[in-house]
Amino acid sequence: MTKNSKPKSDTSHPLILLRLLVLAQEAQYGYAKAAEETSSSYLKNLFQKYELQRSQYAQNLKRLLSPQGRDLALVSPSTLVHWSSSRSLLEQISDHDVLHETLINETANLQTYQSFLNETLPKEEKLLIEKQVSGIKEAIEVFKTYSQAVLKREKTVEPERT
Repeated sequence: MTKNSKPKSDTSHPLILLRLLVLAQEAQYGYAKAAEETSSSYLKNLFQKYELQRSQYAQNLKRLLSPQGRDLALVSPSTLVHWSSSRSLLEQISDHDVLHETLINETANLQTYQSFLNETLPKEEKLLIEKQVSGIKEAIEVFKTYSQAVLKREKTVEPERT
């Protein structure tokens, strides 16, 4: 080892991975509920796309955790906090409101993911988290763009107020 090189860490960060696993499952659940609630076929397809993406994120995180002998039974739907608390908000509201709630949750997820990227992580974990961050950023941009279009459409449909 040279003077300036850091010692290699072969230990993983299971708590970080478990937290990200919960976030992925929360998002998966949230997207499934949003897909059920929206009347827009375009949004339904979009929500289902990101539900599948988050399911894949969860599977990848589980794969990294399983060699470490972690008890993944602890990560269950009862741990879903962010998105499940939003479930009642998704009922009987406009598509714009559903998109707004989605953006709030995804922005919070992105912040959590990015804070973990500041940690010293094994290469495989860091690469996986970076890939998932990229997907979350993409989703945020897609939902922002669509939300602006929905809001613009809703404003043109509203009757003028006097």
